[in-house]
Amino acid sequence: MKAWKANVDWENCSVIVFAETRGKARQMALTLLNEWYTDCRFIDVKVKRTPQADPLWLNRDYMLWDNPEDRLFLVKEFGWYCEYPEYENCEECIAKDYCNYYNDAKDDYGNG
Repeated sequence: MKAWKANVDWENCSVIVFAETRGKARQMALTLLNEWYTDCRFIDVKVKRTPQADPLWLNRDYMLWDNPEDRLFLVKEFGWYCEYPEYENCEECIAKDYCNYYNDAKDDYGNG
């Protein structure tokens, strides 16, 4: 199974899905993006192979931000961050040491 990063141009969000082909990945991503974020069409979804995520398939369709291992990987590999970060919650995040937002905020709060 192959990992694919999918997004649409007008949203600041992406999803990593697992599928055999680009077309299947785009369809799966379309469903998820429309459910979670926005109203988009099949042709709006951009899909790119992300082979570094292939080992994380584990018989599932997509990666979840709320899964600690997924979050750590997404922050380390792709620089992802919380949609609405609150510095107070960052201390508990498994990916804080790799998060640019956290490190910048830590400096701003004088804790660096």
